[in-house]
Amino acid sequence: SLLQEIMTESEDQHRVFLNQPLDLLSKLHCKVTISSIRGSKVTGGLLAIDPVTDTAVIVDLGDGDVSDLSRCSVTVVPLVDWNSLEIIDASEEFKKQVRSVQAEQSQGCDLSEEELKTAREKVTNWLVKNGLTAVLRGEDLVIADAVILEPPFTAESCSATNEIILSRVQNILKSMPV
Repeated sequence: SLLQEIMTESEDQHRVFLNQPLDLLSKLHCKVTISSIRGSKVTGGLLAIDPVTDTAVIVDLGDGDVSDLSRCSVTVVPLVDWNSLEIIDASEEFKKQVRSVQAEQSQGCDLSEEELKTAREKVTNWLVKNGLTAVLRGEDLVIADAVILEPPFTAESCSATNEIILSRVQNILKSMPV
């Protein structure tokens, strides 16, 4: 099958590195048109990327300001031909719209401002001890532009488009002393 051929190609370098994951990450949340190896084209906001399985998640925001994911059309595109990816809108305004769709899934927390500040500082220091740098974006901590850590800054309040990276950051947070 086509999938087996793609998944078992023997090359000097694993194909995930040929996909240039860091370059793909820069296209995250942009409005794009992509094609699958089978030839189907999809246009919308690039919500998630999996360079290991060559899969993209595209969200159609429609004409309005949609912040609830359940009101959007979401398409999972397997076997993406990354060379066919065409950026239509890379404006910060559009990226913010796509990011806000994800953010609505957060559970929130009941911590006071002081408790949040303390928790954020504790987690930031722990991440630095483990070789990671977190940048404050709004109320969230963002790690390597790949993981979003929302209040209350626990392993359960992490989200990422890459499950491997997410798992590693969650394990670091779980090992943090109380």
